[in-house]
Amino acid sequence: MIIYVPNGIYNLYDIKITQNLHVKTIYLRWFFYAQIQMKNEIYSYLKFKIGEESYEREWEIIPIAPYVILENKLSLEPYEYFGEISELLGIKSSKIILYYNADILMRVEVYYRGDLTKVLVSELNNLNIMLPTNLNILINYVQDGDLTLLLYQNKILLQNST
Repeated sequence: MIIYVPNGIYNLYDIKITQNLHVKTIYLRWFFYAQIQMKNEIYSYLKFKIGEESYEREWEIIPIAPYVILENKLSLEPYEYFGEISELLGIKSSKIILYYNADILMRVEVYYRGDLTKVLVSELNNLNIMLPTNLNILINYVQDGDLTLLLYQNKILLQNST
């Protein structure tokens, strides 16, 4: 699907849905063409900007165990967010976890109650905005906990470690 937007076009491609007995996962990858001007506009919807420093939220986060996670040779420190933001993409969340590396936000996990995978994909498709090239988004439903996870992160966390 190619979506035309005022600043150029981008191709929403590789929507891969995998499902086993307990987990349904939708992977979204965006590739961009033309100019990327308003690429950070997505953060007005997602609220937490990949690359922001932890001091911006130091009074709204608390560390949670495990206190350090090693991923692709980067140490990530998880924090639970308890500030005023409780809605992302117009849907009330039940929990938000922020992961920092050297005080820089690298990953955000937003949990919602129920299976909202189709709703979240629809909301993202309806935004009609350019996305940053360093952003990966994963939507995952876990049947056992009846939770949907919206995860977005810096793509460096997905690169193969050598």
